[in-house]
Amino acid sequence: MLFPLSCICTLWMACNHVNLSKVDELRAWIDTWKYDVVAISETWLQDDCDWKLNILGFHCFRCDRIGGTRGGGVALLVREDITEVLWQDRLEGSSREANWVELRNG
Repeated sequence: MLFPLSCICTLWMACNHVNLSKVDELRAWIDTWKYDVVAISETWLQDDCDWKLNILGFHCFRCDRIGGTRGGGVALLVREDITEVLWQDRLEGSSREANWVELRNG
C-alpha cells in the first residue's frame, strides 16, 4: 500500500506495565481508530513475555529493560503492510531503551 508519510496514523501510550487488560484495550483502540504505528513506553516486559504484544496484523519491535529491574522498556507496533526496517534496538554502549525503525513507502 502506497501512502504519503503525512497520512500515517500513530498512537503513543505510556503503559506502566503491559497486562492482558491493557492489550485488550490497545486492540480495541487499533480496531476503532485504525492506527498504523503504536509506540509504547514503560512496558515492563522481560524476555519471557513474548505473548503480551502479539497484535494480529502488526509487527512488534521491543526493547526490554535489561538487568532484571522493574519498569522501563519500549515497544513499537507497525502495521504489517507497511515496509519497515529495524535499524537498532538499543543505542550502542548505552542503557537507554529505544527502537529505531525506518518506515518505507512502497
